Amino acid sequence: LFICFTPTFFFFSFYWFFFFQAEDGIRDFCLSRGLGDVYKRQEPVKRMKIPAVIKNKFENMKYRHKLTILLVTASLVPMILLVLYSHDRMSSLLREKEMEDMSSILEQTGEGIDSQIEVFSSLLNYLTYSPDIEDLITEKNMDNYQAYIKYTEVADPLLSVPKSYHDAIIQIQLFAESIKVRHEYTLVPLSEVDKEWWYDKLEEDVSVQWVVDSQIPEIAAVRRIYTGREQTAVLCVTLDYNKIFQPFEKIISAESGGMILDKGGNVLFQKEMLGEKEEKDSGEAVSREFLESGQGDYAFVNRKNAACGWIFYLYKPVSYTHLRAHETGRNLVCRLLLEKKK
Repeated sequence: LFICFTPTFFFFSFYWFFFFQAEDGIRDFCLSRGLGDVYKRQEPVKRMKIPAVIKNKFENMKYRHKLTILLVTASLVPMILLVLYSHDRMSSLLREKEMEDMSSILEQTGEGIDSQIEVFSSLLNYLTYSPDIEDLITEKNMDNYQAYIKYTEVADPLLSVPKSYHDAIIQIQLFAESIKVRHEYTLVPLSEVDKEWWYDKLEEDVSVQWVVDSQIPEIAAVRRIYTGREQTAVLCVTLDYNKIFQPFEKIISAESGGMILDKGGNVLFQKEMLGEKEEKDSGEAVSREFLESGQGDYAFVNRKNAACGWIFYLYKPVSYTHLRAHETGRNLVCRLLLEKKK
């Protein structure tokens, strides 16, 4: 800044104190052609627009005044350019910092939810391969007394005790062909599994499957158990929807929003605390397509859970810039596109 304006300042000062002082007594050279000729040269008074008036006044100025205006204008150009560059650079730094903060918050929250998912997946795997559960599934010729003993002394502790360690667990159920009569809520005949809200949404897969219903609201972690090609049992851990997604809900503050999608793009959870000015004209909630299309002024980051395929989005409206994203190895937004808001 000092280098830019010092030469201009000294030149302007030299010009003002020497040239203007010397010109102070000089008058424009104009031959007088008489009073009548002066009246003839006068044009009728017309209403002129402001730009035309300014142009006319500038043309009628003396040379020294024109030169003064040009010098002042020239001295302001570097300052204007510097201010614009500083503004854009500062906006860029602020947005980059904002993106880093959002990414860090989402990453920490996502890791917390990932750990819960791993805990419940491990619990399902443990129960599936437990010798006691395997015996209960494969044994089909138990009399009522033996079944009662196994149900109360073996199955009930295995399926009930985890609830005391994890408050998010609502219930753990085993559906099996060997179970002839329902025993409380833990042991259910396999013929009744199709009555459960999550069963129709399962795929033909032996891995742990996650099914979410926001209306109930519950989350089901389900594992199908096969003997050969025949399904002989289904093990389900039903979880509290609000407690699982509570960490994600807490990071959604004023002027922000968040949503969780499954592998098919269906919305599992969404909460918004956006101002009225930032809401879409239709009044609908912000969608993934709307965010990634760049049609709205939103900064957003996303993160994918490898275990169940859920995709987490955290977004907030931005006043003067568009922040758009593309997929990376860590599924975090890292491209910044600056643009004036229309």
